[in-house]
Amino acid sequence: MSKDCSVLFLRNTPVTDLLFNEGDHANALVPLGLLATRIGTTPRTARYQRPGGFHRRFRGFGRWLSAGLLFFGGTAHAAIHVMSPIVEQGEFEVETAADRTFDKNDRLDDAQTQNVDIGYGVNSFWATELETQWKQDLMGSRRYDSTSWENRFQLLPQGKYWLDAGLFAEYERVAQTGDHNNATVGLLLQKELGQNVTTMNFLLNREFDTGGAPGAQIDYRVQTRWRWYAAFQPGLELYGEPGRLGNLEANSDQRTRFGPVVTGVLPLGLPGKMKYQLGYLYGLNHSSEQGTVRALFEYEAHF
Repeated sequence: MSKDCSVLFLRNTPVTDLLFNEGDHANALVPLGLLATRIGTTPRTARYQRPGGFHRRFRGFGRWLSAGLLFFGGTAHAAIHVMSPIVEQGEFEVETAADRTFDKNDRLDDAQTQNVDIGYGVNSFWATELETQWKQDLMGSRRYDSTSWENRFQLLPQGKYWLDAGLFAEYERVAQTGDHNNATVGLLLQKELGQNVTTMNFLLNREFDTGGAPGAQIDYRVQTRWRWYAAFQPGLELYGEPGRLGNLEANSDQRTRFGPVVTGVLPLGLPGKMKYQLGYLYGLNHSSEQGTVRALFEYEAHF
């Protein structure tokens, strides 16, 4: 079993060395099996029963979190996901996101990224996060890549107007020679219509330092999902990088990816909740990876 798991879990990382002994990577597949037993059986409004005993609850939380931390592994950009404009005051979160690409072209194949974030909802309109990132190059060497400070600002009370809106601002300080410190700003939008939730991000990224690329890189992200069950909410995602402001690429040269995603809230047996996202993206042209598999796990609790 451990041999098969090597496709998904990278060995000798800071996380795996801390959480697992050699040969124990297969245990991280347990949460995915538990998730499968919940799909289709948990109504949207169900309240999950907590198992007795603190040790059992902590062990269950550790399994979910370790699965998120170990899934795939940890390029110079953060693992992709769509960000919500909604801020929860007093919410503490620990999040990990990872993605991995697959392509016949060696230049696009096996790019891997892993982020670990710690965040807090300071008030009703401002949430801040500190993110660390690891990368793995094509030779299989893994190293610490960057640290980022992220901020989300909710502009409107949720549900009061036709559209929920927020702002995003991030500063990333890189650790590797040849990379460039950079900043990202953008608009976060969200619309709820019945059981459907559609979230859109429109971002601009600018590199600093000598040798950084001129102009701001455009990045858009869209996710639409159906709130079917609490633990199983299927949807679709679209990610695009059309080029730089004032210098857009031809359609065939724009990095564009599209595919299905499943999101939900998992039972933990702990105060708080665990959110997850699992998705697969198909490249829509020759400038995009043929396939990208991604995962996100986020533990949230209020204080």
